[in-house]
This record gives sequence, C-alpha cells and structure tokens, in this order.
Amino acid sequence: MGRETSINPSSASVQPLEVTIESESDGAHGWVYQIGILWKGAGETSHEVHLSWVDHDAICGGAHQPSDVARRAAQVAAEFLGHDKLPKRFDVSTLRRLVPGFERMFTPSIG
Repeated sequence: MGRETSINPSSASVQPLEVTIESESDGAHGWVYQIGILWKGAGETSHEVHLSWVDHDAICGGAHQPSDVARRAAQVAAEFLGHDKLPKRFDVSTLRRLVPGFERMFTPSIG
C-alpha cells in the first residue's frame, strides 16, 4: 500500500464566495466543466474540472446531478487550496485522494 498524502486547509484569507458552472461537455470517461469562482476581495477565476463516471458514482451513488457534484468539488478545492494555489485545471479523483474526508463533505446533500 502506498502512503496517503493529504493537504491541509488553506490559511489564506481569500476564500470563495460563489462557484458557478459556465459550461459542461462530455469527456472520455465522464464530464468536463468550465467553472467560475468569485473570490472575496480577489475577483473571479476560471477553472476546468474533470469528473469521471467512477468518481460521480463513488461520491453520491448517482443520487445527484454531475454538475452539482462538480460545483461542490470545486468549492471544496477552493476552500482547501485557496485563491493562490487552486490550479486552473484539476480532477475530482485527485481531490478525493488529497482532501481528508472529501466524500463526507457531500452528504447528506450536495448544496
């Protein structure tokens, strides 16, 4: 077994205010979202988020729309990484490995 790696919540003062889905497209193994994040005091940034069918099923068992899962995943990533460290492109499967308790952040509801 490999060693688990995790990240710690961002201590940055710039936190997300709003996360919006700008577009959705089909990818090779799931969905690709263009997401806008409005930050408190730092404007808006754009990000590409990849959500696989496998991750969607593991996170919510298909009980929530993929776009809702992607939006929440982007919010979790923004809260943990902060404005300065959130990559322009990221994958939900990476977040599942890096953020402690990631799946629990989606229950009982996504929103």
